[in-house]
This record gives sequence, C-alpha cells and structure tokens, in this order.
Amino acid sequence: TTEIYTLSLHDALPIFKAATAGGPIELAGPDRLMEVLRATSEQRQNAENLYSVGRIPLHLAIDVVGGNFAQIYNSRFHPTIDSPWPPAPPLYFLHGGRAAAPKPHSITRLYVDLSSLLLAAELDMLDAVEKAFAPIYLPHSTIPALYRQIDEAQIHQPTKLEEAHIIASLLQKNLLRTSAPPSPQQEPPSVNRPSNDWLALHAAARETAGFVVDYLPTTVGFPPSPAALTEVESKSVVGISSVLHSLERDAKLTAAQSSTARQKLFSFAHGPSREIPEGTSLYIRGNIVELLAGAGILEPAARHFRIFIEHDERQRLDALIDQESKNSLLRARLHILLDRIQRGLGKAWTLLPEANLAESLSGRLETKVLGELMTAADPVAGAYAWIDDRFLNSFARCGASPIITLFDVLRELRSRDLIDAAGFAARLHRIRAANLRYLPLNSDEIIHHLSNAQMRDRDIVETPELTILRQYTAACISERGRLQ
Repeated sequence: TTEIYTLSLHDALPIFKAATAGGPIELAGPDRLMEVLRATSEQRQNAENLYSVGRIPLHLAIDVVGGNFAQIYNSRFHPTIDSPWPPAPPLYFLHGGRAAAPKPHSITRLYVDLSSLLLAAELDMLDAVEKAFAPIYLPHSTIPALYRQIDEAQIHQPTKLEEAHIIASLLQKNLLRTSAPPSPQQEPPSVNRPSNDWLALHAAARETAGFVVDYLPTTVGFPPSPAALTEVESKSVVGISSVLHSLERDAKLTAAQSSTARQKLFSFAHGPSREIPEGTSLYIRGNIVELLAGAGILEPAARHFRIFIEHDERQRLDALIDQESKNSLLRARLHILLDRIQRGLGKAWTLLPEANLAESLSGRLETKVLGELMTAADPVAGAYAWIDDRFLNSFARCGASPIITLFDVLRELRSRDLIDAAGFAARLHRIRAANLRYLPLNSDEIIHHLSNAQMRDRDIVETPELTILRQYTAACISERGRLQ
C-alpha cells in the first residue's frame, strides 16, 4: 500500500482521492504516519538486534535496515567524519568458532559470495586471489548485483547536492556565516513555545537588530501547530517573501532572476512582506537556505544582507557533500571491479549457471547471489565457498561445499608468498580499524606491530596499529552476549 501523508494538504491532492476507495493509495493523516514510523522503527531495531546476536545474516538484515554491501563496507573502511575508533557499529563477518575449525587444504576451486568479493576488492587482494585460485567462480547474479549497488550509490536528489555546493562556496568566500552552535539542551519549552534553538537564533537576531527568516506562520511540534510567539518575537521574524521582495525593491535581481525565483519558490514568494534594509543580519532557519540557493537568489542575498545559517544545517550540508564525494569514489571502485570481472570472464573468472530459486531467496540481489551459491556450486573435490558473514560461516558448509572465510584466504595467500608479512599485517589492521568482528588474535601480527614500535624510557611507544589492536580486542571481549 502506498500512503500519502497529507497532514493539512487534502485539498492539494484531489488527483489521489479516486484511488482511496479500495485502491493502492491511502490518504493518511499524522496519526497514521506516526503509527507507520513506529512500526518501521521497531522492525529495524528487531533486525539490528537479530543481526548483532548472530541470528540472521547481513544479507537479510539489509532488507529491513536498508543499504547494501558496498555502501555498508564503504562506511566502515571510509568513514564520512573523522572520529575516534570505532568509526561505526560493528559488522560481524567472522564467527568466533571459526578459529577452531579445520584449516582448508588443497583449495582447487573457490565459489565467492558477494560479501567476500567486495571485501577482497576493498583490501586490494584480487591480484593475489586470481594468481592463487583462477578461475574463480561467481554466482550468476553477481554482475547485476554490482550494477545495482552502483545505482544505489547514486545521489537521487542531485539538486540538493547542487544547493549544498552553492552554500559551501559562499561560506568559503565568507559571504555566508554560521551562527553559534546550539547550547546544551535546557528545560523543554512550554506548550506551543518555540524550541530552545529557535529562541537562541531569535536572541542573536535581536542583538544585531536583525531578523529570523522562518516559514510563516512559525510552527512547533508534529503535527505542526502555530507557535505561541510574544509580540517582541513576532516583530523579529520574516518570511522568505520578505527576502525576495527586498532584493527586487533594491534592484539586486535581474528580471530573469526574479521570474525564476518566483517560479521555484512557489507560494513562498507570496504572502505578507516586510522591508529589510541593506546590510541587515538575517538568521536563516533550517533548510530555508537551500530554498534560496535553489531559487538562485542566495548569492545576491548574501551580498546584500549579512546572512547566518544554523550550525546544525552547515554540518548536515558538509556531511552531504562529503558523503557524495565518498560515494563517487565507491562508484568508481565498483566500476573497476566490474571491468576486472567482465574482462576476465572465461579466464580468471567464471559465472555459475543461473539457478531457479525459491521466492524467499530471489528478492534482493544480495540474497539471490547467496541462493545461487548454495544451489549452483558443484561439490567437486577441493572446492570451497568463501562467505564473510558471521551467521553464515557459523555453518560448516554452504550447500555441498565447505565454507572458508577472508581470514582463511589471507593465510593461504601468505603461505603461498603471494602477500608478504607486512601486507598480511596491514590487511588485518584495516579489518580491525573498520570494526569488522570477530578477527582472532594472530601472533605474527602482534610481533610485526611490536617490531615496528619504538622504545622510550624502556616502554613501548604505542603505534596507531597497536592502539587499534588493543581497542579492538577489548571491544570484542566486552561483547559477552554476542561473542560466539
């Protein structure tokens, strides 16, 4: 069922009314919206809990939680914002009991799940993997799954990114300023009073004889209701139309700019208007700055007034730009991986035949790839299924093939001298730094990092690698209810 949450917009949606009588569209108000949001939140939390205790694989969790393998790995190995370890909640790629499993021997064929293919590409292992195990067998839907992940890494609202870049450019030129960050949360405001953040913005505007630019009428809560403003507060609040009309009055817009702005601002271009003198300080509320950028009048306004945007809004826009930059690199890496596979088909890579799967395994392509791995892989001697998910590699076999993991493959490559000791330790470090659990301690890894550390006053100076090793091990041990 598709639901259109109209709030107070029923009159604006007559086209949908004919579809509500037993049709696929439901006109719903805020109560129904909150009900659906609560149900969605509960489903998401349930899926996250089941995944974190090893009851379901990531392949199924993302059906509810959202995202895909490429995006999830990208967020761990390339976090958007620099922060102390860990960069994000853990990913459980390796069952703790695998350390006691028999080591694979005489690997003559590898069947590779999408989870493992993407991890191997992220860790720059594919050259060595091809040398050791070619031809490598991939489920039939691997290539469509990679194309889907590229598509899902696209920004689906490009105008929002354009607006963010316009705002970032004006900030860099000092034509826009950022208001002070919000103060620690105080007591909640009384009923129908604006939030503490709004009141702080208003106080800044009054101190500079400026205005808060907000949607009119000012509202609070959800569903929105009119805010109870004092007379003094009301005098310091203007709408978007006041900004546009003042620019037009002072001849700061061409006729073409004015026409475009009125078309893009729609109803915001109309309504009560107040004159705003040149040089006045304007404190822009929330995403109104994006509306002004999209309408093409933010730069003229920034040159005519002193404009401040909210601290939280700037952080959100910075994160959007940074995320798209990382998504762009992700798409490029996925294209390189696809090109490698497609060029190597028949030599380094082989696609398994297409399999007829049960409906439960043919939904998302990640799940379909796993289903094909279970059903289409031939149980020949020396064949292994490479899967990097804690729930799945808790089992001994995938279909008829024994399961191996990233850690097993790394040890095999090291034993064949296809990666050296430094490369082995560096990859284990990247896995720990990305908070992928549960990677067992390895004596060679510890010795390698200790040998690279310096001594000072008979004490070891902890390197970044040793710091991550210590933090990662402590974090794993602390997960008593999840460690398996």
